[in-house]
Amino acid sequence: MGCGRSAAGAARAEARPVSYQGGWTVIEETDRQNTALLVHYSPTNRVSVGLRSEWDRRADLLTNGVQATGLLHRWFGEDYQANLYALGGIGATQAVDGSRRGSAPAGWIGGIADWETRRFSSPTRRAG
Repeated sequence: MGCGRSAAGAARAEARPVSYQGGWTVIEETDRQNTALLVHYSPTNRVSVGLRSEWDRRADLLTNGVQATGLLHRWFGEDYQANLYALGGIGATQAVDGSRRGSAPAGWIGGIADWETRRFSSPTRRAG
């Protein structure tokens, strides 16, 4: 289960995969094949847990489940910050749009890395 991110413009907002302690975040991602929504809560500033829903339009599959994300490492420089996260989830995948595939258990793991300054952010995500 993968999702890509594209660079929009200078005025875009970027949600974080782990928020401040007690924070809630909503992240929506869309590309040519998938649309995903993640609503998560961060009990600490290093971990988030939440619900994820992703629609794979090409395969006509909808996956819903619970996802956990953890901050593995954070680097600080004089004018930048970089972060490395690991994520994983479990749930179920079901056919949509009249497909006869039925439903099945689902699981996914992945990672996110980002590098940012006060002006630029470059998130990269890979999940499988």
